[in-house]
Amino acid sequence: MKYIKTLKHQSGQAMIEHIIIWPIVLMLTLGTIQLSLMYRAKSTLNDATFRAAREGALNNAFKEPMRRKLAEAMAPLELKRNPGVITYAVAVTKSLVFNFNGVLGAANRGGGRIDIISPTQEIFTRFSRDSTVLVPCPNRNANCPRNSSMGESRQRIRQIPNDNLNVRRANSVRLSSAGQNVDINLQDANLLKIRSHWCYGLEVPFVNRMIYEVVTSLFSRPGPHARACQIKTNLLSAGGVTRAYYVPISSDSIVRMQSPVRCETNNPGRPDYRNCNNFRT
Repeated sequence: MKYIKTLKHQSGQAMIEHIIIWPIVLMLTLGTIQLSLMYRAKSTLNDATFRAAREGALNNAFKEPMRRKLAEAMAPLELKRNPGVITYAVAVTKSLVFNFNGVLGAANRGGGRIDIISPTQEIFTRFSRDSTVLVPCPNRNANCPRNSSMGESRQRIRQIPNDNLNVRRANSVRLSSAGQNVDINLQDANLLKIRSHWCYGLEVPFVNRMIYEVVTSLFSRPGPHARACQIKTNLLSAGGVTRAYYVPISSDSIVRMQSPVRCETNNPGRPDYRNCNNFRT
């Protein structure tokens, strides 16, 4: 009789425990799923950054080929519902159209940025030399040797020497680069180090806003990357409802140049080698 009375007093206890515990378990489960997706995105960005750095090593450290390769490598993240060649091409185009300052193309997922960490403008200025390069000569004109399709360019190009590095002098020089005094030689100047930035859209409901708020609170003074992701999130809000939350993810990669580092300018005819576009942040 006493046992039956005890059971009567405990009726409904399990339901109360479930009401308390299940929301916690649900949020933990959703949070685990979202963090797993973020880890996948970070791994994809690591691979994409290496591919972009390798593309830059083959293309004179110009940013545009690196940006395109980064967009191509990150595009598969956008092909969840409708994979295909056309969807892939659209995803790449959207990523390239996105303005990192959040002004243009804000409705497009993705959007990346490439920063060249090394060589810097100071390193380029110190180690670059005027060089004559080979250019195609389809008409076999006077600039081309006999029976040759290539000849020396009339215009000399400023670039960091990249040939025969194993026999070139390895003496280090001290210079101020990116606000620091560093010892560097020609071999070091031919190492391309880049940092990529990407705005990743959180996908799992409920926890996406929580993670976004936590990440945002970590930046008391957000840099250009974090600010761009915040602007993109705000621009995607409609009627006070935020449809997507974007957080910044970054990755570094370093490769040896397979082509000379050249100054990328808006005016190739009369370049100003003290102000190269590819070394600006």
